[in-house]
Amino acid sequence: MNLELVLGSFILFGAAMLQGLSGFGFSLLALPFLTLLLPPIIVVPLLVIFSLLVNSVNFISVMRFLDIKRIWFLLVGGLTGIPLGAYFLKHIDQKFLTLGISAAVIFFCLILIIGYRKKIGNPLALFPVGIISGIFCAGISLSGPPVIIFLASRKVTKNYFRANLAFYFLILNIVTVFVYLNNRMVSPEIITRCLMYLPALVLGLILGNIFAWKISEILFRKIILSILLITGLTSLLINIL
Repeated sequence: MNLELVLGSFILFGAAMLQGLSGFGFSLLALPFLTLLLPPIIVVPLLVIFSLLVNSVNFISVMRFLDIKRIWFLLVGGLTGIPLGAYFLKHIDQKFLTLGISAAVIFFCLILIIGYRKKIGNPLALFPVGIISGIFCAGISLSGPPVIIFLASRKVTKNYFRANLAFYFLILNIVTVFVYLNNRMVSPEIITRCLMYLPALVLGLILGNIFAWKISEILFRKIILSILLITGLTSLLINIL
């Protein structure tokens, strides 16, 4: 337990710092490494609960930049996908799901790196993006990649990016936690580990939010693409090996 506490705290500290810095990446970074210490049925609900906390803090710091009129189709789609994702978590092999998301992250990240851009003019096109994100949220605690890739391709400002992501993730996290509770997927063991790791999470989140206001727009976009690519490759290799 002591080794798990040290390693888990280190992982969650880094993931929370990343979330505070960029507005995303908490579960994306933590999931592949925590599943080396704990079974996915514990890791995924734990990360969703912690995501609820970190996205609440992030949203408060940038809430004035929220533009809900542009993301509500994403929200509707995301909420639609959550029940299906919860079903996947209970009934489909976790390794298969993680391999799929890792491959998708790498693919879309490479598309952005080579400069491909396509503006989505029809708001209804955001609905399927949200559905995929909702499935990933409840299924493997990774609601980010579809929405992150979409917003990154539109070259939105850093604060717009962080505010809308935080609000979107926050709503999905709240609903997902209720779905987990309804399906009895939040055990006392998960709550105990949440309390164990909370100090590392809070410290990382504070530092990340402090640094977030000190980096340029260009550097911010480079960080986004680098995180997606490196974490996607890491997750893929870990699950293959």
